[in-house]
Amino acid sequence: MRKTIKFRKVAYYSARRINAVDVEVSFDGVRLSICGRIWNGSHTDIVAGGQCLDTIAKYVHTPLFKKIYRLWNLYHLNDTHTGTPEQEAAVNAARDEMPGEMDWYKAACAVLERKGLLTVPAEKADPYRSPTSKHLGQPHTYECERLIHPIPPEDVALIESLFTENPS
Repeated sequence: MRKTIKFRKVAYYSARRINAVDVEVSFDGVRLSICGRIWNGSHTDIVAGGQCLDTIAKYVHTPLFKKIYRLWNLYHLNDTHTGTPEQEAAVNAARDEMPGEMDWYKAACAVLERKGLLTVPAEKADPYRSPTSKHLGQPHTYECERLIHPIPPEDVALIESLFTENPS
């Protein structure tokens, strides 16, 4: 499913509200993708686009946009995770300890190695793999394949409602 949702015009460059805003939501039942666009005044070119929902959030404050913004923050490209939730939580918890000038990947691997999480057994990884993954039944090493973090059923219902409700 794919839908473009249009919001009111905003004053992106000036005091006049001349810039149209829209957000494209795509969901195939597993993978969620959300992209935004802010158009020039004549609607011939995009002046801000892609993962610009943080920018759009400065201008659009409707309940519908807030719902989309929350889903984007939580689940956008949920099928491209580099680790299991446990691996990613360990890396995120240690981010402040990672020196900025250091190679981020090496630092993340070092953190996971110290915690015994660099490679996790198949039973911890398989629930996050595609049913067609060639790695099913094998241990998962951080960053070696993309994993799917499932969207909870209540948020799947919320996503699906975006395709049926009339945003106007």
